[in-house]
Amino acid sequence: MELKFTSKSLQRQAKKCEKEEKSEKLKIKKAMEKGNIDGARIYAENAIRKRTAQMNYLRLASRLDAVVARLDTQAKMSTISKFQNCGLIFFTKKLCLVAGKTMEKKKLLQRQWQG
Repeated sequence: MELKFTSKSLQRQAKKCEKEEKSEKLKIKKAMEKGNIDGARIYAENAIRKRTAQMNYLRLASRLDAVVARLDTQAKMSTISKFQNCGLIFFTKKLCLVAGKTMEKKKLLQRQWQG
């Protein structure tokens, strides 16, 4: 469960970086309109940095989702195999009981016919 929360947190941080990137782009536009080339260059670097951070957050979130899916599958398979083992043991015991009873009935019928 904790991995799912971490994944959601990473996705939220990615959205936050996306918003910050958009605001940096607006700052670039305003700086260029004013003729502030150095300021626009700084804002552009910040926007690129935010975009890279966003991609890294999304990549990590995706990896965590894959791990969570694998763990869920493994847990389900182990539960199923436990039930299968229990069912097999139960079925085998039941089969032995039924076979034993039919053998006893056959012996009784044979005794009745002989006696």
